[in-house]
Amino acid sequence: MHMVPEEDVTGFIVRQSFERSQGKVLIRPSTVADSTRRPGWVFPSGLGHLGEELQANLPPVDELIDGHTRFPLYAKFLTEKDSKALREHHKGIAIKGVAARVGMTNGAFRGRMTMCPECMERDTHQNGYAIWHRLALMPGIWACPVHKRPLLTFCEACEAGHRRVRTNWRPMRRCVCGGHLRVVARLDNKTQEMAISVASMADQILRGTGSSVVSSESVTQALHHYFGNCQRLHNRLNEALYQAIGPDYRSFLGIGLDTLKRLVGSSGHYAPIRNPIQNLAVIHAVFGGFDNFSAVLRAGQETVGIRFSNPESDKKIPDKRRKDRHRTKEQYIEWVGGLPWEQQANLRLTYRKWLLELLHENPAIYRAELKSQPGSKAALRYLLNVDKVWYDRTLPSRARKRCYVTQELINVRKIEQLTRHIQKRYELSLKERPMQRITKAYLLSNVSCETTTNLVLVSEGIQMSLAACSETFAEWKKRVKGNDLKQEKCSRWHTQNAG
Repeated sequence: MHMVPEEDVTGFIVRQSFERSQGKVLIRPSTVADSTRRPGWVFPSGLGHLGEELQANLPPVDELIDGHTRFPLYAKFLTEKDSKALREHHKGIAIKGVAARVGMTNGAFRGRMTMCPECMERDTHQNGYAIWHRLALMPGIWACPVHKRPLLTFCEACEAGHRRVRTNWRPMRRCVCGGHLRVVARLDNKTQEMAISVASMADQILRGTGSSVVSSESVTQALHHYFGNCQRLHNRLNEALYQAIGPDYRSFLGIGLDTLKRLVGSSGHYAPIRNPIQNLAVIHAVFGGFDNFSAVLRAGQETVGIRFSNPESDKKIPDKRRKDRHRTKEQYIEWVGGLPWEQQANLRLTYRKWLLELLHENPAIYRAELKSQPGSKAALRYLLNVDKVWYDRTLPSRARKRCYVTQELINVRKIEQLTRHIQKRYELSLKERPMQRITKAYLLSNVSCETTTNLVLVSEGIQMSLAACSETFAEWKKRVKGNDLKQEKCSRWHTQNAG
């Protein structure tokens, strides 16, 4: 058996498993430490030993990585160090945090089992079977660049659970439950145009026919030349994305204010954007494709006097303020620590007493009002630098109070949302898959963010909802038996009436 061009390497492993053992045991590289025996879809690892495990005539491991994973697309926007680390991850033992290295941790870029029905028909006609295409399994790809149509996935009841059932990992014309496949995302005209353009550019890079100059740094340079080195450059980019893609571009692409600033290079504290989908979406929205992007980049590099913003190469402006006028924070802490313990205790008692007396006179006083009080300069310097733990506990800042209230409100909303989600999943299971047991894993699957915080999961209300909606084996058997009895009674009633 040979690998088909553009076939995903994990899809090939699954296809081998079905043909050799009818899908009961999945073949996987022995170097993958996964207790569920599930091969990696988005970032497969252990490919260096794959030929020995499968006993198949496979191409060399580097050709396997370049031709049957999404590595060429990720590598375009990575540094040399991160690109090398990702290649080593594919070759050998899995590296933790690989998704963070390539900028794919946003919830908009979770792995989806997507397929194009027209591609499946073509594969079946050419090869006799359908394959998993490596581009379709790329998080953030929603359209087929060949047939210009949205990709399909399984229904809401089956999509998340599908990845937990080993025997179902095949591209299908129908859903696992026998129903119709659904589009991976509801796209309007602008968003669908963007999805097709991004998928086409990503496909070109994977096949080695895309622009040779595209990278995270070159995208930032081209944006600077296109918009001009003006202030608040990220606002210009925001307008361009809004006009080209529509108001929902932020939710589809996971782009926030910090991402916009990093894309234009105005946030010097962070590295450039490494997410390939976000970079390609910007190229589509601003430049319309690789050709215009390369032309703008070339023109910017040839123009004399153009200065591209690069946080690594920008010279730091020396601080001309006098540093010997007052002690720095470190010098002050060191000075206090060098005093005899009697003087340290006296300072602590004096400044704590100063704050407690103010709180006794005005319990509602704010931190900002302390600066106008007599003796505040020396007292606040000691409390903020040396006795900060006691100071924060005695007089919390208003921002800290607001953050606490805001976080509590967020948690309450999450609990309400998750409770409604559990009830919908319960009703959907009874309707779509009445003969299967309702598990807690199924009830919690397919949420907007699968990594739900522990604070929400340990909530008493969530635990009560899970206990009420999930089933033990005994409860499941009792419900199935009851359904059978109802069906039998109905059939007897119809038979008697017919007679």
